[in-house]
Amino acid sequence: MNYEQHVTASTHQSGHTLDVVITINCEDIVEDLVVSDMVSDHNLVLCRLKQPKPTHMRESVRIRKLRNVNLSQMQKTVATAVLDVPTEDEV
Repeated sequence: MNYEQHVTASTHQSGHTLDVVITINCEDIVEDLVVSDMVSDHNLVLCRLKQPKPTHMRESVRIRKLRNVNLSQMQKTVATAVLDVPTEDEV
């Protein structure tokens, strides 16, 4: 794969480029890249990514109030339920 390094200025006080923004060459997602003033011995690298926010997935959750549950009926249902538990040979 071909990669593209978007930071072209030095990012370290000694003149080296140590802080990088790298993408796959065929993806045009980096814009407005700025190498700003030093915040330590490194410059601040800022950029905007042309990546849309993911759409919010609406999730439907069904609940029931605990006080509406018939506990004695639930106990009978659980006690008579056939559970599919693997045997020792199946594990």
